[in-house]
Amino acid sequence: HNIPAGLLNCGYYGRFFIEERKLGSGSFGAVFLCRHVMDEIELGAFAVKKLALGDDTKRLRHVMREVKALERLRHMNIIDYKHSWLEVSRHSEFC
Repeated sequence: HNIPAGLLNCGYYGRFFIEERKLGSGSFGAVFLCRHVMDEIELGAFAVKKLALGDDTKRLRHVMREVKALERLRHMNIIDYKHSWLEVSRHSEFC
């Protein structure tokens, strides 16, 4: 099954985040230190985790379970979860 095009954002990351540096990476993705900027207003520094999903709804559901778990997790040594979105990261018919 394919991920519905209506769930995808195009260009959100590029418009509102400035990558400062890569914090780490693993088998499923990478985490970047980013500044969130909107209309030249600094909204803060965030760790942004980027994952490659492909076009697989089963994998999307698995990732969303992780997102829900991170949303509930509270620990002084773990960065709080704030937000998630789906985005096409290369040129495609959705952009």
